[in-house]
Amino acid sequence: MEKMKKLSVLMLMLAAAAVVAEGRTPSADGKDLEVMAVYYPHWHKYPKGDEWFGKKWNWDLGEWAFVKDPVKRFPGHINFKPWVGYLDGSKPEDVEVEIALAHNAGIDIFLYDYYWYNGQKTQEEAIEKGFLQAKNRNLMKFALMWCYHERKNAWRKGYLEEVPDVMNLAHTPEEFLGFIDYSIAHYFNQPEYWRYKGGLFFSIYNFKYLWETWGKDDEKIRNAFVEARRRVRAVGLGELHLNAQGIWPGHLEKFTALGLDSVTDYGYNAYCVKDHTKRFKAGEKLFDFGEIDGRLQDHWKEMREKSPVPYIPVVPTGWDATLRCAKNVKFPWGEKVDYPYCATFTNATDRTFEKYLRDAKAAALTDPKKPGVVYINAWNEYTEGCWLLPSDRRHDLKLRAVARVFGRRPANEYVYTSGLRTWEGPKAPNGKLMKTETPAVENAKYGPHERQGIDVWFPTNTAGKTPAVVVIHGGGWSYGDRLAAGAGWLNRCRKAGVALVSVGYRFIQDAQDEGIMPPVRAPLDDAIAALRYIRAHADEWNIDVTRLGLTGGSAGACSSLYAALQNDCEFGIRAVFTESPQTSLDPVETRAWIPNATYGCWAFGYNSFDKWIEHRAESLPWIEKFSPAGLLRACTAAKAPTFLYACAASLKPGELAKDPTHSSAFCDRFREIAEQKGVTCRRDTAEAFVQTLVRGR
Repeated sequence: MEKMKKLSVLMLMLAAAAVVAEGRTPSADGKDLEVMAVYYPHWHKYPKGDEWFGKKWNWDLGEWAFVKDPVKRFPGHINFKPWVGYLDGSKPEDVEVEIALAHNAGIDIFLYDYYWYNGQKTQEEAIEKGFLQAKNRNLMKFALMWCYHERKNAWRKGYLEEVPDVMNLAHTPEEFLGFIDYSIAHYFNQPEYWRYKGGLFFSIYNFKYLWETWGKDDEKIRNAFVEARRRVRAVGLGELHLNAQGIWPGHLEKFTALGLDSVTDYGYNAYCVKDHTKRFKAGEKLFDFGEIDGRLQDHWKEMREKSPVPYIPVVPTGWDATLRCAKNVKFPWGEKVDYPYCATFTNATDRTFEKYLRDAKAAALTDPKKPGVVYINAWNEYTEGCWLLPSDRRHDLKLRAVARVFGRRPANEYVYTSGLRTWEGPKAPNGKLMKTETPAVENAKYGPHERQGIDVWFPTNTAGKTPAVVVIHGGGWSYGDRLAAGAGWLNRCRKAGVALVSVGYRFIQDAQDEGIMPPVRAPLDDAIAALRYIRAHADEWNIDVTRLGLTGGSAGACSSLYAALQNDCEFGIRAVFTESPQTSLDPVETRAWIPNATYGCWAFGYNSFDKWIEHRAESLPWIEKFSPAGLLRACTAAKAPTFLYACAASLKPGELAKDPTHSSAFCDRFREIAEQKGVTCRRDTAEAFVQTLVRGR
């Protein structure tokens, strides 16, 4: 037995030597700073979860049960819905997607929440089955954060309802050292384990609670830290770097004297808003994400000035724990904060997040103690409103912000995913990992809303001003991604020497949140605003405004037609190419063309097509303004662009469309209107459309 122990130690020492020799140090890829993001490992089945929640919730993928079952608590409330799909954190192929997205955006380390209770552990599958089995794990480092708190069954509990503990800490040095031993054998010896300032980074969340529950015995804590370091050195793994989270300024001198190497904060959420408690008791439960601007930076400054060891600045992504609240509890809740019944951040936009990132970067770079890292909360704590993974409403806007501040890797390659279609639901397959060239102009803002941005790719090896294809993505004006839509056109435009512009816009849901009526006005107004912005920057981007082309599919096609025909073709659009367009926004006309039509009612604020027809007279001014067919009838033929389209085969007489939303009747009837006016409109290809811009009509 003793020989086996010696052999095990020898094997660990050999493995450790290989790890240390690899020389993984901060900023190994030349970055000014490393970026660390919290990884919450609750997105898979695990035995304890089945024991605690399996019968009560649909616990097939862990806490996704709550993400799939949201309640909109207040006007403008945006619940997280994953664009890439319901990723299983214990499946390496799903973690590979997360690693690829995070690495490309400039994130270096996943800091895993870890639940260790005196030898009992839970959710470790996210590391052991997910991360450590991922084929691209070499792109990402990982480290551990011991979640030092009792495990409570607090999910979907009632307001002020007492909840039982489901796992309890032993509150002993032996518990801590047991975790260190397990980490030595399973994690510290991995080449991807993060070394910070030469030591294996091990963080303790809620350190004040550890001090209190260890009897406020400073010597006991110091001795445990000394022994932990001895054990790590004994197997040849070098140094152990001990980090503590949740230490406030008044504790810094005392707690760092116990042997801590660095400190940070887990988060900076809505609890930190000025006069939070007073305002919460008065009934205020919603706080703007921008309210912590200034307070956040002041806190970093105070911490780094008072801390004897490096302080790592933390940047929040948002805060909204309402998905963890019981569905039958009405919002707003009472005067007392009773997690998860607490305050919520609103307007957690990428612009505000990017400002905090830039400020954190500046704080870290100017700190004499050189922390060398910025900490983001979080990568994937979706049910606390803290996430970077792309979502259906915000897509990867916050990942883009990280990349802008810390650098995309490689700089010319943009990694993204195809998304879930809204109607496919929770059982839909996950999106695919894809790559494209990074836009030359990325997220140029043509309006104040976070979705009002455009991406631009320029042609190569061309002289003089070039034509431009402007893409407006589809998705029922309710979902879709401008980056993916633009990427689909890039090779075609490159070959022809044509610039490419892809437009993001406000969704129907955004319009409803803003009280815009009819809701379709928002995405259609944005198409016009984006065109004006493109024209205003045409000289800067070397674009020939007399050779602009618009394209899109489905709702994006409708927007393209509307923009081209707006105000009797005021923009002088050369050509429009549409795929399966909706060419009429008149419910009576649409039903006459397509007897089984149901599309478009929500865009005008109605919950059924028949209700829309019933209220058509009220909608008529907007129909006349927005409907492409009506605009085509009214336009001056000589000003009209060339219309090209692709759609399903024409229907036979009496045949009903299998997909009425994308019926070929939309194309056929629109073409008939064009022909009557002497306007060119024909079925053709995307390549023909591009050549129309290059060569003329």
